Amino acid sequence: MAVLAATTGGALSAPAAAEGETPVGQVEFPTHCLPPQEAGLPPADGPTTARITVDNAAPQVGDTVTVTYQVARTPAVNPVGAELPADALTPTGRVLLSGAQSGEVTVVGAARNDPVPAGAALPAVTMTGTFTVTAPGQTVLAPGGYTLHTSHPLGLDTVCTPAAGEPSGVPVSARLTASDLPTANLRSVFLAAPSGKPGAEVKVTAAGFAPGAGG
Repeated sequence: MAVLAATTGGALSAPAAAEGETPVGQVEFPTHCLPPQEAGLPPADGPTTARITVDNAAPQVGDTVTVTYQVARTPAVNPVGAELPADALTPTGRVLLSGAQSGEVTVVGAARNDPVPAGAALPAVTMTGTFTVTAPGQTVLAPGGYTLHTSHPLGLDTVCTPAAGEPSGVPVSARLTASDLPTANLRSVFLAAPSGKPGAEVKVTAAGFAPGAGG
């Protein structure tokens, strides 16, 4: 498994996509959020607005890429029945990889939130993580499920999953295209003498050439 963060904020704009190409940037997908049993609340269904970004869209095989998963809006609500104090919400999530490289990246966020009134929607969160590029070519990244952990007054988890399932139920949010490592040139040519008279024969020794290869 690969291991894979996001910024909070309001409206996020998505870049235009070429005809026939899946748009990337801000995405929205139906989400089913299960509050903790202790809260006695019904499931919350609605759209999640999210964005995934990478710090390097053109890495080489072997590079480490940092991924950011931003959830700008969630249908999940404060499960504690009272005001949730500041810095009591910790998010974790999954970013799905497909294409040249498949798998998933685990992303986590810090406990940074303003107070949330009882019954109000939980705020935007940011999660980050890293993964190592293992294959050349294009890899697409899509948001997976996420968990919102509240630590006051008890440790409670609200678990949100794409309503249509993974990976078919989540849209592509980012792409990267990896290149293979450059092949080192190990060919060498050696002369028996550094200088000589015109017409003199000089022994040449070569290494690193394929048998029978020209020039």
